[in-house]
Amino acid sequence: MRDRCFEVVSFFGDSWGYIGWGLFLGWFFLVWFVPSIVLWFAWSLLLLVWWVIDAVDREVEWWKMAVVILLLGAGFLPVPRAGWLTIAAWVVYWMRFRE
Repeated sequence: MRDRCFEVVSFFGDSWGYIGWGLFLGWFFLVWFVPSIVLWFAWSLLLLVWWVIDAVDREVEWWKMAVVILLLGAGFLPVPRAGWLTIAAWVVYWMRFRE
């Protein structure tokens, strides 16, 4: 699987990171500008695929991905300001774990 991920990432080259940011920002703002739950789930799936390919390509350790998954899961809890944890998950992944 690592070889296929490497092929995808190398195909996009330097724009691979920009694609990830575009998917994340689109996913985050899609809820406010296009109130379609189907479109939001489709966009979420695209972001998830990007994230998995990137994590496999970068060989991110399993415990680091577990931290990100916990932050994402907590970000969807129905409590005030829980959504900030989804932003925190992305920032932590991007700044610390994506070496």
